[in-house]
Formats: sequence, structure tokens, C-alpha cells
Amino acid sequence: MKLFVPTEKRNRIFLNIISYEIKENFRNRWFFTYVFAFAFFSSLILYIGSGQGQRSISSLLNEVLLLTPLFGILYGSISFLETMNFIDMILYRDVSRNVYFFAKWLGMALSLGAGISAGIGIPFFIFTLPDLSMVFIFLELLLFAILLNVIFMTIGINIALLVKKKEIVISVVLFFWFYFYLLYDLLITGLGLLFGEYPVDIPVFILIALNPVDLVRISVLLQMDLAVLLGFSAAFFQKLLGGTGGALLSVAILISWVIGTFYMGYKIFSKKDL
Repeated sequence: MKLFVPTEKRNRIFLNIISYEIKENFRNRWFFTYVFAFAFFSSLILYIGSGQGQRSISSLLNEVLLLTPLFGILYGSISFLETMNFIDMILYRDVSRNVYFFAKWLGMALSLGAGISAGIGIPFFIFTLPDLSMVFIFLELLLFAILLNVIFMTIGINIALLVKKKEIVISVVLFFWFYFYLLYDLLITGLGLLFGEYPVDIPVFILIALNPVDLVRISVLLQMDLAVLLGFSAAFFQKLLGGTGGALLSVAILISWVIGTFYMGYKIFSKKDL
């Protein structure tokens, strides 16, 4: 995939677009609402939990799985829709579609990554006195949160490019969020109960890999030896991969999600009539 020719002029345009996108995101009131909400709820969770490492991370995990995909998919879709006129103006100038899409996507990803790092990281180190193992698990959770944010942000961009009508886009992204957050795991549990007598280890793992939210939830809880809370799907995941192997494979799968959703959006944007 050839994203852009590395000429001096195009590189300068590329960096200017990234810089502009980051500045615009940092001035966006919804971005600050997101960061403040994360910081507030993280502080509240950690304060009530009295800084206990495992309990705090378990609570932060629930917060990440609820808010990160929801905001990422909404922010990605709405942000892209609101800049459609600006995109038309930029593309009329000496800027190629692939340069603009990659730069805008990267600027949004860096902004959201910085926001979630501040919203979770600062309260964690203020209110918690964890041991080294808990710090490692927290950093793993933070990495997963950033990857989840980027994945759902990109899914939101793709939906915005395909639909373009704001009222329909919001309905579609909310359905996708509900599907990944709740409905998908219920379907896996139902399939597990229905075919529990058969050797379904590999099919269950494939199904889990197709849902980044479920993948993150299982991987983090496995690291804390809390797989018993996860029921059917996590039992198979632990049996197949184990804690450390599951964490490493989860990172690889999430990165594949990032690459796959980005490439899909890149192809749609490069061919779509804006």
C-alpha cells in the first residue's frame, strides 16, 4: 500500500495536517469532556477502591470497555462528517487523498491516545500505590485502551464515509458499539452452551479475536488470575493460550484490527466521490 511519496513538499504537508488536526482536537470541547470524564471516573474509582491494585485495575477495565469504544466510534464518525467541506477544499489544492487521510487519521489517533493516557494514567499514579506487577498490568490495560480507541475511531470514520448522513451515522455507530460491547459476548456464550459438548476451542478463539472489546476484557482479567469471572469464553481462551501468551497474541490481533480498519477506510476514501 503506497500511502504517499516521501518528497519534501509532501512530508511538510503531511506534518502540517497532523499538527493542525491535533490542535483542533485539543480545542474541541467534546475531546476535553471525554478526557475529564475519564479522569473524574478514574479518580472516583481509585479513591473508593482505596488504591488497591487489582481491584482498581478491574474497575478501570470496566470503565475502559464502556467509554473507550463508545467515544472512539462517535468521535471518529462525527469528526469526519463535520470536516467534509474542509476536506473538499484541501483536496482541491495540491494535496492527495492518501496524504490527507493518513495525516488526519494519525492526528486523531495521537490526540485520543494522549487524552486517554492522561485521563487514566494521572489518577492511577496519584491514588494508587501498586507493586511492580500491577504497574505492568496497568500499562497493558493502557495500551489496550489506546488500541481500542484507534480501532473504534477508524470504524467510525469508515461508517461516516459510507453513510454520510449524520442522523443515520449516529444510529449505525451506536448499534456497532452495542453489538461489540454486549450482544457479541452473549452470542458467544449461547454458542458455547449449545455446542459445549463438542471440541470448539479453535472456533471460540476465532470468534473472540473478531471482537476487540471481548479480547481486551479476557486478556486483562487473565493477567490478574480472574478468569473464573469470565465464564465459558475465557476458560477456552486460557486453556488454549495461557495468560502471557494470550496477552501477546491479543496485542498482535488488536494491531491487525488497526491495520485492517485503516486500510479499509483508506481504500474507501481514495475511491469515494466526496
